[in-house]
Amino acid sequence: MAPSRFDIDKSQPQWFHYFLCGYRGILDHFGLSGSRGLDMLCDGTIPCSAGLSSSSALVCCSALVTMHSIDKQLSRVTYHLLCKKNNLLLYAHIHTH
Repeated sequence: MAPSRFDIDKSQPQWFHYFLCGYRGILDHFGLSGSRGLDMLCDGTIPCSAGLSSSSALVCCSALVTMHSIDKQLSRVTYHLLCKKNNLLLYAHIHTH
């Protein structure tokens, strides 16, 4: 799966966009164009804009799962900064438009 297949339409934000932020962030960081495949189910009952850092949790979760699926590792600091950057990029766009 090439990351370009997963474009994020920032004009119509959806919860799965945060998952894609973590996924694409890891692939971009390691200079990869896709993964070996990834089947994952995310489920929850937190309402949109609940203010409970649910978007950050999705970015971190997807980044960690993606990193594991491609047999790569990052230091905790690098992982944290990468997730923070990717979450803020989408968050900043959504809340300024």
